[in-house]
Amino acid sequence: GVIIKSGEILETMGKVDTMAFDKTGTLTRGQLAVQSILAVDTDYSETDILQLAASAEAKSEHPIGKAIVSHAIEQDLEILDTTSFTMFVGKGIIAVIKGRELYCGNERFL
Repeated sequence: GVIIKSGEILETMGKVDTMAFDKTGTLTRGQLAVQSILAVDTDYSETDILQLAASAEAKSEHPIGKAIVSHAIEQDLEILDTTSFTMFVGKGIIAVIKGRELYCGNERFL
């Protein structure tokens, strides 16, 4: 499947005569994949961040969320239970894990 953000973009795509793609596997394998994790807070390791993000995204249907969860499972990380999960379409999610709110989403949402 293809994700198109708006009808305007879909209409504009009808005028495209050339496309360039990166090599992340999105097209060749048909799925997104985690390429790297950057910990900007020394209180959390990359593994901590991956586990928390995957736990927060576990109930999400978003392709990026699914890629994060898949990567965590490949790393044999435990997916922690959420006590609350709220999705904001086109923005992100808020999940509560061990009494703490975790936000995952686009830059404006965060």
